Amino acid sequence: MEEFMFLGLRTARGISSADFERSFGRSLEEVYGKALGEAAGQGLMDAAEEGGGTRFFLTRRGVDVSNAVLAGFLLD
Repeated sequence: MEEFMFLGLRTARGISSADFERSFGRSLEEVYGKALGEAAGQGLMDAAEEGGGTRFFLTRRGVDVSNAVLAGFLLD
């Protein structure tokens, strides 16, 4: 899951919540809801609705500090 997030968020397209759920059998929000909310609240991540789910991607500011953002997606 961490690799999915790291690789996907390093692309301009970002990651799809539907792809995450298909891959892992769990919702993106269930696993990473807190990290998504914190990054969005700091203006580092944005989201767009797409057919069947939501696509999450880093903002310009998020790209500038992407290593710090991605650290939030490390699982315990």
